[in-house]
Amino acid sequence: MLIESRVLLTLLSYIEPLPRKSQPGTVFDWSLSQTEDLQLHAIAALTILLPRFLNEYFECHVGTRLLLFYEWTISDDEYQSQGNSFFGKGGRHNKRSQLKYIFRLFRSLLSIKDERVQIDLCDQGIIPSITGYLRHMGQQKSINLDYVDLDIICDGLFILSCLCELDVHRKEIFGTEGIETLIQLLVIESHCVCGGLGYHRLLVAAIDCVWCCVVGSVINEDEFIQKQGIFALLDLIEANPKSLQNIILGCVLDLSENSKCLHFIMTWQGQKQQQFTHLLCELWRDEEREIHVSRTEKGVIHDHSKPLMGVLQQSVQITPLARFELSRSVLDLIDNMRSKIYGFFCKLGFSELPGLHEEDSVTLCIIENFLDFKMGEMWQEIVTELDMEGVKLVAPDGEAVDTILRATEERGLAVAATQNYILEQYNKQDLQFEKAFYDDLVRNHLFKEKRLEQWKTYLARTSKYPLLMAAKDYQSQAIRHSRPEEKDYSGYHTVHNLEIPNLSVTAFTGPFLQIESTPVELLKKHHQVELIS
Repeated sequence: MLIESRVLLTLLSYIEPLPRKSQPGTVFDWSLSQTEDLQLHAIAALTILLPRFLNEYFECHVGTRLLLFYEWTISDDEYQSQGNSFFGKGGRHNKRSQLKYIFRLFRSLLSIKDERVQIDLCDQGIIPSITGYLRHMGQQKSINLDYVDLDIICDGLFILSCLCELDVHRKEIFGTEGIETLIQLLVIESHCVCGGLGYHRLLVAAIDCVWCCVVGSVINEDEFIQKQGIFALLDLIEANPKSLQNIILGCVLDLSENSKCLHFIMTWQGQKQQQFTHLLCELWRDEEREIHVSRTEKGVIHDHSKPLMGVLQQSVQITPLARFELSRSVLDLIDNMRSKIYGFFCKLGFSELPGLHEEDSVTLCIIENFLDFKMGEMWQEIVTELDMEGVKLVAPDGEAVDTILRATEERGLAVAATQNYILEQYNKQDLQFEKAFYDDLVRNHLFKEKRLEQWKTYLARTSKYPLLMAAKDYQSQAIRHSRPEEKDYSGYHTVHNLEIPNLSVTAFTGPFLQIESTPVELLKKHHQVELIS
C-alpha cells in the first residue's frame, strides 16, 4: 500500500536543500519553519521504512538523492534553522538536525548489511566525505561536544565500520585522513564530551571503527602504529574501567598480529611508569579477585584440581547440554579477559620480560599454563556429563581420560611448586639486599668514627707540644722505614739533606698547602696571597 500510494516517493521529495522551491499549482504553501519540521519528520520516517524497500531504493536512485542532501548539510551554505520541533532540537540557526538524521538514515540502511547498498554508496564517495567531516569535528577539541555532535560522530563512525569491515580496498580508501580522525577521538579528554556523560559511547564507537577500518589492512595498521595510535589505546586500557578494557584489549590483540606493534607495546609506559606486561598481570589478578578464584595471600594456587575456577563457575551445576550449547568453561572465556591476556603473552613470550614484580612472576606461572588448565576443566565437565547420562567409557578411552585428569592435577602441583620456589628466591634476594644495606650502614658508621678519631688526634697534637713531638718522631720513623737502605755516601763530594728544616707540621708536606678556613680579611684582598713553607 505504501508503494502503490506513492507515500515513499512523497517522503523522498522532502530530501532536498531548504528553502524548497514552490511547486506550481499548489493551493497552500508551508512556511519555512513548517517545511523544516516536515522534512525532519520525513527523514525520521524513512529511517524505518527505507530499509524495507530496497527495490524502490535502486529504482529511484535514492542513494544519489541522500548523498546530495548530505553534501548540502555539511556545506557552508547559510541556512537559519528554527529548531522548533522535537526532531530539530539542538539545530537552531544551523543544519545539524538535518545532518544528524541523514546520518541516522545511512546507519539504518547499512545495518541490514546489503552489499548492493554498500557498493552504491561507496561508489559515490561516501567514505572520504564522512572521514573529512569527522576530522573537522575532531579538531574542535577545545569546544565541548554536545549530544547532537555526539550522535553525528558516533553514527558516522558506525557507517564507516559497516562499509569497511569486510573490504580491504575500502579500508585503504579510509586511509590517512580516517586514521588521524580516529587518533584525535581516542585522545580527546572525557570532560569535552557532554561533560563526560557521553565519553563511554564515543570510545566504543571509535574502538569499533579501529577494529573494522584499520585492523586487516597492513597499510592502515602500519600508519596507525607509526602515528602512535597504539599508545592511545594502551593509555585507554590503563585509565578506563573493565567494561571498556575488554573491548580495547581485543582490538590491541588483533593489532599485535602486525609484528611492528610488539615493539611499541614493549616500549609503552603508563602513568606510574609501569610496563604493559605488569599491567596485564594486574588485570589478570583483578579478574581472579572478581570471580573469587582460590589463591593464597601470595597468589599461589590453593586448589590444585581447580586452578582456574571461580566461586561463580563452581556454583553452576553441571547438566547434560545440547549439541550447540556452551559449557560453563567456555562461557568463562567470554565473560572475562583472561583468554586475551594469555594471547598477549603468547606473542610477547613468558621469559625475560621487563617490568615484572615479584607477584607478577608468580601470576605469570598460572598464565603460562592457562590453556592446559582450561583443557583440564573441559575434560572434567565431559566426564561428569557422561556419568550423569549413564555413559560408560571403553577401557582405552577411560585410561586416556584418567591420564588427562591426572596430568592436569600434576600440572597444578608443579605450577604451585614453581611459584613457591620463585617466592623463596625473591625472599633470598630481599635478604641479600637487606644485608648489603646494613653493611653500608656499618661502613658509614665506621667511617664517621674514624673521622672523629682523626679529629680528636689532630686537636691533641695542636694543643699539647709533647704529643706533637711524639707524632713528629713517629712520622720520621715511618719515613725512615719507608726508604730503602742508605748507601755509603763517603765517596760523594756533596750530600743533600732531604728534610725541610724548621718544619712545625706532622703531615707529609709538598709544594702547596690547602687552607680549609680562610679569614675574611684575606678574601677582601684581590691580589693572590703567596704562602711559603
